[in-house]
Amino acid sequence: MTCFELTKALKLEKVKLSCHSMGTLIGMEFTKQHPDLVTNLVLAGALSPKSNSL
Repeated sequence: MTCFELTKALKLEKVKLSCHSMGTLIGMEFTKQHPDLVTNLVLAGALSPKSNSL
């Protein structure tokens, strides 16, 4: 089940997300795909969504 499917199954109109570490990537992607569903986004120990490899 995806995050979007979960919010619909729980009949949530808006969500507040608190994400930590690897979960920050999920929170950022969810917010990017469904900005109308997210009212607040808290990122703790956030990882960069992209990194430059040498």
